[in-house]
Amino acid sequence: MEMLPFKSPLGRPLKYTPKQLAEEFVKYAQWCETNPLEARVRVDYAKGYSDTTDYRPRRVSIEGFLVFIGGTWDWWSHLDESKRGAEFFKVKASIKEYCETYQKEMASAGLLNANIISRLLGLADKKETKIEGEQLTIVVKSEEDKAKIEDIGNIGI
Repeated sequence: MEMLPFKSPLGRPLKYTPKQLAEEFVKYAQWCETNPLEARVRVDYAKGYSDTTDYRPRRVSIEGFLVFIGGTWDWWSHLDESKRGAEFFKVKASIKEYCETYQKEMASAGLLNANIISRLLGLADKKETKIEGEQLTIVVKSEEDKAKIEDIGNIGI
């Protein structure tokens, strides 16, 4: 691909315009769809084993996209600092939103492991923690949050 005339913050020409970056992401998403992961599965039947091939959808992610185009996280994070930073920000936000929505939908359909996806997206299950004999310190960021926490103890039991 021919290098473009505008410069990155470090003085090197950028590899993609915002439009070209969006077009490359579309190519990546299509590639993921047409190239599922292939796994050999051995099924134990009563009269013997049978090997089958199981196809799983490939997870569309920013990490995979960066590998697809030969980019790095450092490069990705500095796109916003270029002359066209606002345009790159919009494209990056759209790519991130697409990846998250795709992963949630695939996990909810049972096509991707829901536990892994929930951790990737910061949706991990909250578990109750019981501490006996110790005092728990809660740090809050605002007076409003402090009042809400104090009201928890005033439920009138």
